[in-house]
Amino acid sequence: MADLSVELPWTTNSINRSPNPVAPRSMVESVEVTAHEGFDRMTFTFSSDAPAPSYEIRLVRPGLAVRCGEGTDAEGDPQDEEAQQAAEHTPELAGNQFLVLRLRPARIIDQGRRTMSIETESYDLALVQEGGISCDADDVVTWIVGLKKGDNVRVLEMRSPPRLLIDVR
Repeated sequence: MADLSVELPWTTNSINRSPNPVAPRSMVESVEVTAHEGFDRMTFTFSSDAPAPSYEIRLVRPGLAVRCGEGTDAEGDPQDEEAQQAAEHTPELAGNQFLVLRLRPARIIDQGRRTMSIETESYDLALVQEGGISCDADDVVTWIVGLKKGDNVRVLEMRSPPRLLIDVR
């Protein structure tokens, strides 16, 4: 627990840690999904050259669209309605509801090195059914998980190496 820097208690609400405007982009090195007694955990590990990025976590019903990227153009101005609609997609994952995690500023590709693919993986866990990166755009990495059940979320931020642990029960 010496590596623990932040612990957000169990909640059914959305969780949002706003980004520092001058924060360096974090590189998502790996994601591990594991089962524990009473909850399932997603562990996001980041490269040590930047701290863990900010995040937005929310639970959504199937059929709702999820935004890819920031919704702004290269100059930071809001995109037109057509571009915004193109940046939204409805997850096609197995599950009764989805946990959506948006990391920013973050990336999965750096100087031609890709740490993860934009694809999903099936899990045989009590709560997590399927999950993976759905997009990487505008310094935002979006991870979506299809849940069999569960609506309580807890967040732990760890140091050395920087990690973000998201628990669902």
